[in-house]
Amino acid sequence: MTLEQKISLLLLSFVVLLGSSCQKRPDPLVHFRVKFDPLQERLNANGLPSGITAGRAAQTPLVNVIGVQQIELATGNLIAAGKGVILFSTPTTIAGGETAVDFGQLKLVKDGEIMFSIPMSQIGIGSYDWVRVAVAYQNFHVQFNMTNVPFSGSFNDERGTFATFLASNNYITKYRIGTKDETVNANRKQGYWSFETKLASAYSSNDRIYNGQAIESPTMVNPLSQTSPLPTGSCLVTGRFDTPLSITGKETQDVTVTLSFSTNRSFEWEESVTRNGKWDADRQANTGQPAIERVVDAGFRGLRVWYENR
Repeated sequence: MTLEQKISLLLLSFVVLLGSSCQKRPDPLVHFRVKFDPLQERLNANGLPSGITAGRAAQTPLVNVIGVQQIELATGNLIAAGKGVILFSTPTTIAGGETAVDFGQLKLVKDGEIMFSIPMSQIGIGSYDWVRVAVAYQNFHVQFNMTNVPFSGSFNDERGTFATFLASNNYITKYRIGTKDETVNANRKQGYWSFETKLASAYSSNDRIYNGQAIESPTMVNPLSQTSPLPTGSCLVTGRFDTPLSITGKETQDVTVTLSFSTNRSFEWEESVTRNGKWDADRQANTGQPAIERVVDAGFRGLRVWYENR
């Protein structure tokens, strides 16, 4: 090999080494995964353990899907809601006559699914203690009793599908409850719900859709209620990282954040048809109109947050 060839080879090796050393560090992702936990502690709006009020009853629903309006990270106890790092926010619309969350654009996710992913560099350097998740919609299965069904008697421990809208104002075109679609094309306030019964096929002619409004604002658990209260009508559920999420800008691995929502007796109603701890509907009430025990609350009962490198 001539001297010129040796020099050319050395220059080529130098260029290759220089190029590899200047390669941009890969930007890892932060993935947000949802989990619905029926055994997680049941909390009140202030993040404290909570029982069931006298005259009411509750059950643990089987959640099918939730609709998430927003995810926000906060670095400390004093960061006001909406002033943290907002990772995404669902568009609003005035199609219903006033500003409302556009249900058709909500992120709908099931248990175990990745709800959202974002490059770590877009979050920013910092140590994040808290997550706020705006849950604007829930769809779940519940058990119910239906009495006085014409020509059929009563049905106990049947399963139906419940859909509820939790944002302060929701613009809804059409949505599927269980097997049936409900068309609205209008705004609905926080706590609006629909329930579809699902009896055995031989009695399916007695199935119907009930619509109503929760008699109280849904519980939105916020352990920061003393230092960072939620605005009226908020659908934010607040949870603390088991270990703060620290971003230095030097990370090379993806991170998966698990958002674990407590479904522990999160569906609550006022017992009025029968005081039996079951959610009861009377197909032929004394007034001649179907009656169903009034829904009090369907908000999640806590949010636990942890992460792992992948």
